[in-house]
Amino acid sequence: MNDNFSSGGIGFDFDVDKKSSAVNEAKGGGSALSPISLIVLLLAAFFTAIVETGFFLNFRPLGTAPDLSVALVTAVALRYGMKKGAVCGIMSGFFGDAFSQSGISLLIPFLFALGIIAGMLSESKGSFGFGSFMATVLAASFAKGALTVFELCLTAFSFDFGGIIVSLVLPHIFITLVFSPLMFLIVRVGKKS
Repeated sequence: MNDNFSSGGIGFDFDVDKKSSAVNEAKGGGSALSPISLIVLLLAAFFTAIVETGFFLNFRPLGTAPDLSVALVTAVALRYGMKKGAVCGIMSGFFGDAFSQSGISLLIPFLFALGIIAGMLSESKGSFGFGSFMATVLAASFAKGALTVFELCLTAFSFDFGGIIVSLVLPHIFITLVFSPLMFLIVRVGKKS
């Protein structure tokens, strides 16, 4: 409350508009993203997709690669808010589809929605802790596993549902959780703007 409203020599401070816009901008709303923020998010999504689809092409613990894009979008959304999380989700989904061998999938809308949902959680809680990050990555990994099964239902004529869950989805979730702290640390050391 900074603006003075004087009535009979008594000063009252009212700054509702400035205060609400400052709170809105702190939570990721209000103004457009700066070009620097867009470039940083673009580079982060690009290099994450390269590591995910390149390095983990030959090195596959438990026969699968970690989903670093889910961890990146979750970390960005929890740290910087819904707007940056959604933008990071779109970019990560685009690069993930561009570099994968499977082509276009539902990754872009999934990661976009993840950025929004994790950003809303961040704005309601106001903290970026390791526990909330890992819980959100776990929930997102289960949702991504369900999306994978859904995509298999659309493209494959028949498959062993139990075998897919045990041999693909659960190891993928576990490996994602193992490598996710790396994304948490990278985003954590970044400047909060």
